[in-house]
Amino acid sequence: MKALVCFGLVLGCWLCANSVLIAQPLDSLRIDSLALAQAQLLTRKITQGDFKTPARQMTKQMAQLITAERLALIWKQVGLQLGRFDSASTTTFKKAREGIRIFETPLFFERGALGLQLSLNDSMQIAGIYFTPMTDPRAKWKLPDYAKPELYTEHEVEIPAGSIHLKGTLTLPRERKAPPVVILVHGSGPNDQDESIGPNKPFKDLAVGLATAGIGSLRYDKRTFAHAEELLNRQPDYTVRDEVLDDVKAVYEYLTKTYRKEIGAIYILGHSLGGLLMPRIAADLPQARGLILLAAPARPLEDLIIEQNRYLMTIDSLPLDSTQQAQLNEIATARDRVKELTAGGRLDPDEKPPFGLPVSYWRDLAQNPPLQGIKSFGRRPVLLLQGGRDFQVTTRDFELWQKALANRPATTFHLMPFHNHLFMAGIGSSRPEEYLQPDHVGWDVIQYIARWIDQH
Repeated sequence: MKALVCFGLVLGCWLCANSVLIAQPLDSLRIDSLALAQAQLLTRKITQGDFKTPARQMTKQMAQLITAERLALIWKQVGLQLGRFDSASTTTFKKAREGIRIFETPLFFERGALGLQLSLNDSMQIAGIYFTPMTDPRAKWKLPDYAKPELYTEHEVEIPAGSIHLKGTLTLPRERKAPPVVILVHGSGPNDQDESIGPNKPFKDLAVGLATAGIGSLRYDKRTFAHAEELLNRQPDYTVRDEVLDDVKAVYEYLTKTYRKEIGAIYILGHSLGGLLMPRIAADLPQARGLILLAAPARPLEDLIIEQNRYLMTIDSLPLDSTQQAQLNEIATARDRVKELTAGGRLDPDEKPPFGLPVSYWRDLAQNPPLQGIKSFGRRPVLLLQGGRDFQVTTRDFELWQKALANRPATTFHLMPFHNHLFMAGIGSSRPEEYLQPDHVGWDVIQYIARWIDQH
């Protein structure tokens, strides 16, 4: 569940400060200019710590998702993990769609970078704001030493998924005829196909490493990374089926139809949230040969969110200060509200959904706990890998999976004691800062997965 804070920065949206009132029609170029100026202005407001002004001007729909206090908390959490804000790069136009103009500004911090995306309509109203992971250009990703490019090929693909197309990369070993192929399913948040975080690209590491070991893979941009506006506009009460499950099916169908003669058996690998959803993925795809769960949660996400935050606040063995305790209390209140809502409660008219996710999302997860869906695995081989230094999904979750699957044949458990949530090795207590230091998924992890696939 790759994330900066609480399994990913919560998507929020609001109406821009000092919005320009348009009394008469304006030509497209004029609107483009005004929208760019507004995007630049709003970026300055955020980076200067002014959260109340934009919050006062939120649209009614977006006001249900975020408050000035929530935005301030997100910004503070970003600072805790990325360090002091340094500078903002040039705001650029990304694309236009149905009267919406999307702009992006790279934000640079002491220990990493984020992209701030703003979506503005023709009236200068903000239709969306997203903090998205981005590769820090100050720390370039480099091919891991274990990757041998001469042993594999990479093909850019576009995968039809309902009304959209998902961009992806199919990586295949050169010398192996009809190799097995692994579909890589992301963790929480708006992940690109490489599952990029800071200078690191865990899914790209897995792809080139597995290909070097003779195993193919297909990775793809997640819907919430490339098509977030479409998801929110068309399905505001979305669930993990809208976010993840339907796209996994689409990727599987694309592989079997387009590359049927070039590939062999298909395996599904889910990281974090992708692992939690594996019982449902398995039910959707009974033809998949085998299932691989990396750092898969076994407990409700709302419980893990508060556990993560408590860990981060006490990592240096210091007592909580009053601000931290207040933040933890707020998170605990949101967690309790999730449980009330999933038990049948309803949002009050002016109440914001907990953690910025719709009630439909929480109810979907609550109605489909992962350990109660393991019958969908059938007799297929299942591999569960867990990092011993993972603070996002801990060994407690691993033990719960072990207990639930204890008497199931063709199930392999492997604890890697020195690895973190990204399956990168280290020593001592794991910290979020590790994600921002250039590193690679361990070769031992990749070898273990490759050997397991070859044996099954």
